[in-house]
Amino acid sequence: MQYRLSERITVEEMAQKAFMSRSHFSQLFHEQFGIAPHQYLLRLRLETAMNQLATSDLPMKDIAFRYGFSSVHHFSKMFKQHFGQP
Repeated sequence: MQYRLSERITVEEMAQKAFMSRSHFSQLFHEQFGIAPHQYLLRLRLETAMNQLATSDLPMKDIAFRYGFSSVHHFSKMFKQHFGQP
């Protein structure tokens, strides 16, 4: 997942790569990591974007798109939900 953060990745695609059904993959993923696959991917994107914001001079718009968010608004909303601050 970490190498495809800018791409749209579905749980169905992840399950296919693991040669499992979507439901079985989701169940095993949740047992292993404690969260659903799409939540894990969102957290990975947000944490990577936060590190990029702290260490680069790139505009927020560029970082949002680089890590798979459809808009700065969506990125900002998800960032606030995850980290508790804008």
